[in-house]
Amino acid sequence: MPKIVDKEARREEIAEKAAHLFFLEGYENTPVRAITEAAGISKGSFYDYFSSKEEILGFIAEARFRKWRDLFEGAVRSVEGQGAAAELSAVVTEAIRSVASLTPHTVNMLDLWRMAMRGRGASDLAHAMDRAMAELRAILETVVDKGKAAGEFRGDTDSRATAVGVLGLVSGLTMHVNMMNTTPMDPSHMAEKTCGLILSGIEIKAL
Repeated sequence: MPKIVDKEARREEIAEKAAHLFFLEGYENTPVRAITEAAGISKGSFYDYFSSKEEILGFIAEARFRKWRDLFEGAVRSVEGQGAAAELSAVVTEAIRSVASLTPHTVNMLDLWRMAMRGRGASDLAHAMDRAMAELRAILETVVDKGKAAGEFRGDTDSRATAVGVLGLVSGLTMHVNMMNTTPMDPSHMAEKTCGLILSGIEIKAL
């Protein structure tokens, strides 16, 4: 009986092998042959799953983005009805926990940005990444707007700037974990301090 292969699962396996090679060797320096060898498939079989190396990069980017979008949306839902401050804190906390779980060889959104800027076909990937970050930013902006409308956050809070700041924080922590991972990160402690710092700048304190 012929072996049944889940094509989507196989695509994910090949993409993960490729992502690791892109991280180690650089996108431009990784030929399709290296990907097929790492994945244990022939070059002919490779084209049953992807049309090009560029398509793999797009697949990786979309997978990483879905993970972050689901994380942000799930964090907001997890504290539904508890207020905007709780929602923003939940997003930041889950983001930090996710970053803390990365290993130095985990390919993440920051790595994809670097690949997009250096590789051929960079324009398409860069535009896709822009759209992805805009969606994440919109989730955060909605939370901040909700807090302003409810009187939790100061009315003069810049929702976009706050959202960009949170995303920048996550990117910075990602870079720290991947490039300067010399000491363990306590995600709970980091999340508590970070949430306090963010909220101190926008939250209306009860008298």
